Amino acid sequence: GTYKSIVDTGACAACPTGTFSANVGAESVADCTTCPPGADTSSDGSTTIEDCLCDARTYIRQLSNGTTDCETCPVGGKCSDGHCALSVAPPACPDGEEVVGTWTRGEDGQYLLVDCPTNYQLMNSTTLSSTGDFSHYLQQCVACPLGEYILHPL
Repeated sequence: GTYKSIVDTGACAACPTGTFSANVGAESVADCTTCPPGADTSSDGSTTIEDCLCDARTYIRQLSNGTTDCETCPVGGKCSDGHCALSVAPPACPDGEEVVGTWTRGEDGQYLLVDCPTNYQLMNSTTLSSTGDFSHYLQQCVACPLGEYILHPL
């Protein structure tokens, strides 16, 4: 989280807010890596990508090529106040509210809803998308209406 551009007895400079560095011996501010678009650090001197926090309505996604971005939270991963519960591990809302379902990360770093509790229907199939494609953003567990149940859950 620091660098030193001149050899002297002075203190190292902290990487500025919005950047981080785990490099020991960094020699300039250019050695501080910028957080992904939409993310920021809470203070100067951050040392890891985990210090980069996305907007409250998104979560950070690490791609297979090593880059990161802030991903929009699926409907079922949102807290009632709009925060993305998937932004922390394990998923949680600031007020203690729980999101319904079991979430896991796919190979592309996106969260996938893989299971819902009894009396909930898993909604993450192509039937939810107007184009017939899977929609990451529409994933959710939907409660069965009163007096109904799922006969053969998938």
